[in-house]
Amino acid sequence: MDIELITYRKVHKNDMKILFEWANDPIVRKNAFSNDAIQWSDHVNWFLDKLNDPNCLFFIFYLKSTPIGQIRIDFKDNEGIIDYSVAPNHRGKGLGTALLKIISSIYPPHLSLPLKGIVKTSNVGSIKAFQFANFTELDKVIIRNSTCSVFKKFIK
Repeated sequence: MDIELITYRKVHKNDMKILFEWANDPIVRKNAFSNDAIQWSDHVNWFLDKLNDPNCLFFIFYLKSTPIGQIRIDFKDNEGIIDYSVAPNHRGKGLGTALLKIISSIYPPHLSLPLKGIVKTSNVGSIKAFQFANFTELDKVIIRNSTCSVFKKFIK
């Protein structure tokens, strides 16, 4: 995937519905730490909190004018914790890697905080995306009875 074709912007209120749909996609739910479907009212509250959270960077990505994915970084414990997803009809094209590379390139250098991703080992696509985006696998942990790989990238 040619990264130069991908654009991005900060998430805004008009993105609430599409992000709700992506979050409830069966594959996203399977790879999430909570497999339960998300209720609209819970999503609205969570979404509005994230939009107003100074410890959160939240982007939506486009290929031409088509939304293809999202990345959210939550800052806590001196790390930027990554959550990302690719739109269902755009998976399997290397876009996860592309989004992770883009976010690494625009990550505010003054923060001096590593980026961290935690991925279920059963989520082979995301494991490969982090590896191909030059994140280093540092550890394996168990979260909610699932073995997970912990990836980090130190941005300079």
